[in-house]
Parts: sequence; structure tokens; C-alpha cells
Amino acid sequence: MTKGHNAYHEKHAREMGLNFRQWKEAASALLNDEARESYLDWYNEKENKYYRYEKKTARLAVGTQNGSISTFFILQKALRKYYLPNEYLELAEGK
Repeated sequence: MTKGHNAYHEKHAREMGLNFRQWKEAASALLNDEARESYLDWYNEKENKYYRYEKKTARLAVGTQNGSISTFFILQKALRKYYLPNEYLELAEGK
């Protein structure tokens, strides 16, 4: 991680009401949790990244197989079409 990249993550942490340590722990917990109906999961082969969207909280976590957190934030409804695969857009509404 670079200082600039950490600043980007710290911004998301503040938006979520978390400190940076809590943000990392919450992102890791979400990404490492077992698959559930309340999650939408997919893998982007081009980026080699795993995505998990939690329908109830609208939290989106992105990470790599080696455990790096690419990002973690609350995905605003208006931005879902840019982040979620088309087949998940309707499913994202579920609680």
C-alpha cells in the first residue's frame, strides 16, 4: 500500500463511521465470510479480484486471493449500475 492509497481507504472508513483498523477488519470479515443469500458474489477474471456486495447494508468489498483489500465502501444506489454485474442489479434490492 502507498500513502495515497491508504488515504483513499481512510476516506471510505470515515464515511462508514470506522477508523482505519476497523475498516480493514470489517472488509476482511465480509470477504472471508461464508456465502449467504444476503450477499452477491462474483469474480472479475480480468482484474483477478473477488467482489462481495451485502444487500442489507449496501457494502461492497473487493479483494484479491492473496488477501489484499482493493476497496470497501457503501455503494450508493445510483452507482450500482457501474459496479454490479447487470444480472445482479435487480437482486441488489433485496434485504
